[in-house]
Amino acid sequence: MRLELLLPAVGVAIVVLSLSGRLSRRALAIFAMAFLAFGVGAFALLQILYPPSRTQALSMPLPLSAADTTVTSKPFTLAVTGPFDISLQLDRGDGVLSFGCLTAEPGFEALCPGRDPELDVTWTLSEAGARVASHGSDVPWWKMRRGAIDPAAARAKLAGFHAYADHAQDPSDQTPLYHALGSFDGIAGHTYALEFRVNRAAPTLSRLHPRIIVGLAADFTQSIGRTYLAFALLCLAVGAFMLLRSFSRPKTAP
Repeated sequence: MRLELLLPAVGVAIVVLSLSGRLSRRALAIFAMAFLAFGVGAFALLQILYPPSRTQALSMPLPLSAADTTVTSKPFTLAVTGPFDISLQLDRGDGVLSFGCLTAEPGFEALCPGRDPELDVTWTLSEAGARVASHGSDVPWWKMRRGAIDPAAARAKLAGFHAYADHAQDPSDQTPLYHALGSFDGIAGHTYALEFRVNRAAPTLSRLHPRIIVGLAADFTQSIGRTYLAFALLCLAVGAFMLLRSFSRPKTAP
């Protein structure tokens, strides 16, 4: 939650509530309506500033069937400033375990004994031809971490995962899965382009309709959402309280 945006509203609410006992019925009603309007306006502003059409900057297919290929995105202009995630979206396929092993998902090292990842992709972000950021898969690092795990501990963890998945997984669930490829700090109004280098073929993943999704980082989006929600609820609560007090106040000040 972004407290630097919420704390001023809390301060104003405290000051107004402390003075509410001295306000006339009319003044209480005016302040109440103002707080209620701010509360409703916060919900509306959140939808205006951060709808999916503004927070998702790019969606494009990424062919993974051939090695040593390069794919370049069309230029895209950001509508908001903030951290952006670059993610690979894939169909669920054979489930979470298979997905995690094929993409070298962090945390799956103990669950994939003897299975080599397929995904090996690097990317470069540029603005007006100048490189802004770059990152990519680090399969050797993932394999090194897998090799450092005690085999007995790996077997126990894999057995526990299978026991959990047998009860938790829904065969009818076909929601996509996402693998994080990296992130960058974007500026509203700036135009960027992404270049992807597919270093090795990924035949299994290529059948799962791989797509690149560039969107405002989930942590940032959730923080903004919680802040606006807290601001809205605060304003609505203060407004409702003051409106109720105005009803019990005589029409003329004593």
